Amino acid sequence: MTRMDIKGKQRPIQKVFCDDFVLRVPHYQRLYAWKAENAQELISSGSRRFC
Repeated sequence: MTRMDIKGKQRPIQKVFCDDFVLRVPHYQRLYAWKAENAQELISSGSRRFC
């Protein structure tokens, strides 16, 4: 497995869910991988709550 460097920045939650913000989530995360519908539900629920 290759090493992945992760760089984080603080952002207001509204910026993440409401603006043209690009969020990159690795396809394989920890011991499981999210299905596309799981990721879409996360984004949709955040948008409904914060926008």
